[in-house]
Amino acid sequence: MLAILLDWLVELTSEYSLSGRTLHHCYSLLSRFLELTDKPLSRGELQLLGCSCMLVSGKVNEVSTLVKLMYGLF
Repeated sequence: MLAILLDWLVELTSEYSLSGRTLHHCYSLLSRFLELTDKPLSRGELQLLGCSCMLVSGKVNEVSTLVKLMYGLF
């Protein structure tokens, strides 16, 4: 299930033209969390975790891209 999540995050990175640094930071956050937790995660929880890690990584690394995306929403 983790491989499917990582494939989806790679697709997300290419679709929104995010940098590879953002993807690596997202994977780092994801793996750190998974190392610390003992509870098995469901598919939905794992996807939510991936989204959260990508959001945090994007906030750190992709300020200009996120601003463009936000202006498109309003």
